[in-house]
Amino acid sequence: MKSRFVRRVPRPVFRRSALIRAGRAFATSLRRLAKIDRVDASMIREMARRLDLPGCPPETEEVSQLKALQPRRRQRVEDARREKICLG
Repeated sequence: MKSRFVRRVPRPVFRRSALIRAGRAFATSLRRLAKIDRVDASMIREMARRLDLPGCPPETEEVSQLKALQPRRRQRVEDARREKICLG
């Protein structure tokens, strides 16, 4: 388990769905398409190395806090919806 006191170093982040599509196309072009995570990871790493892909900026602290609050908000909205139905 990660310690919450370990400082996370910002690193480039890539959009997952776009990266997967591009990775599959890249692997197909090299004739190395497989459904094995290790092969997929090596293809994505090779693609990033060859294509010099731009990264997205790391998440800000504000965005992280909002993401942490989101599940509770969903729960409250669902509770309010159920209550409205019951009191109907």
